[in-house]
Amino acid sequence: SDGQPEEVVQRLSEGYVGLAQATNVLVRWLDAAGVESDEIDIIAYGHLKELIRKHFDPRKADSIFVDSGATPTLLEKMISHQTWRELFYELSEQYPDCVLLNFAIKLISDAGYQSEITSGTTASHQIDVFSRLLKTSLTKFLEGGEKTIQTHFAEFAKVVFYSQHTLLYTEAVLHAFASESSSHRPPALRRLTQELQLQDKSTGATKIGMLMDDSFRFPRVYSILLSILSRNALTPGDIVVLHEVFSKPDPPPVEIVRVPRLFDLLVDGLFKPAT
Repeated sequence: SDGQPEEVVQRLSEGYVGLAQATNVLVRWLDAAGVESDEIDIIAYGHLKELIRKHFDPRKADSIFVDSGATPTLLEKMISHQTWRELFYELSEQYPDCVLLNFAIKLISDAGYQSEITSGTTASHQIDVFSRLLKTSLTKFLEGGEKTIQTHFAEFAKVVFYSQHTLLYTEAVLHAFASESSSHRPPALRRLTQELQLQDKSTGATKIGMLMDDSFRFPRVYSILLSILSRNALTPGDIVVLHEVFSKPDPPPVEIVRVPRLFDLLVDGLFKPAT
């Protein structure tokens, strides 16, 4: 309190770097040199993003965010630009437990940009974000048809298979949606479920699908199917038992054996006996 104003000004000026002002000067020089404005933006934003990647500290970011007690105005402005949204996606992959980044991802999803989120790490930490992403993806597949499924399904599956929770949630939503649509599953929804089963190397999607189809109500068939999928191979005994069960006057619904992996094994057994 007894310091001299001149000394305060001097110390502040000595420690001031002025990066923002220097950047503005450089931008004006580039503009005067005839560089296109779009190219200037790419250069400036690219360098700024690199600095943020290098110096971002999730603990400091969370401390400032929590202490402020409100949504930073700058954050709301940043999510309106694709350049900064992409940076948030990248940083959230690297720092999945950062409160500020998770909040930013939620704001991005709330603003309607959930279709841009293609990472399981980014989407799976918040159920409402993942739900919007799932809704957007399913709508796109149902409206776009076969071509859309072939083009975008692998990317969608990567997000779904991020964890057991996201896989179970997705299969439950598909089953509930199909059950409410009509008395029989719409073919498109069934197709999406089967695509997940085909791309799942651990057979977890297939087992969840079997449970959703009430296969467990037919213990003999359920046991045989689990055994086949676990071995990834057929035996003559498996075929005999399945034939016996489905030849009875009141057989189980055929839907429970409409399993892509089982079909593949049956086709291989018929046309590739050596395998």
